[in-house]
Amino acid sequence: MSVNCHNSGRICWNTLADSIRIEWVREYSDGELHYKYSLDHKKAQHFASVLHKVIKEFAETYKKEDNETESFNLNPTKWYWNDCKYGGGAQISYTKSLLCIYMDLNLILLDTKLNETTLLKRWWIYSVCMGESDYRHEDYMASECRNIIRKLFGCESMKFSEMEDRKLNLTSKELVEEIREYLKKVFICLIRIFQSDTHNDTLEEVDIYRAVKWNYDL
Repeated sequence: MSVNCHNSGRICWNTLADSIRIEWVREYSDGELHYKYSLDHKKAQHFASVLHKVIKEFAETYKKEDNETESFNLNPTKWYWNDCKYGGGAQISYTKSLLCIYMDLNLILLDTKLNETTLLKRWWIYSVCMGESDYRHEDYMASECRNIIRKLFGCESMKFSEMEDRKLNLTSKELVEEIREYLKKVFICLIRIFQSDTHNDTLEEVDIYRAVKWNYDL
């Protein structure tokens, strides 16, 4: 349900979900289901425009850090790999991984038919955000993500994990609230990136649109 999503009154999560179409599903001889997806580019671009506008508006009014913990833990421009603005190859920039985890978990909270597919069960982004892969998130955010993924998918690690057969466990109200609290912190991280003179050019509309295409391989 959209009411469960973070910033549900401002960000059009249903539009993002509707932009991803399931073209066909095929069952292979080993019993594994394979999905073919397509993207409604106009809807994806509209979502990117809205998300960019919301981040920009919050960034213009959100207060500066008033304590040392938030100053580091929720500001990716101060994390270890902060100089690597764009990533490349097997390395995913902080901007992209934060955008992708923000989209993935909000789509999971939306609880559409996409939850029944393999689309939101790809290990790479989760692994980065859990602190397991290159350009990994710092310990404070990574530990929260690990707790959530363990409860969602029933696994301790996501690195090179076979996720397609796993079921999403979203039955607990406590878990939904835990995800929402984590997403609030992810959103603050995105605000801090936008507030940075050296990193805000990684959060333009086109960057968000490209992140949608890249994250869902569309």
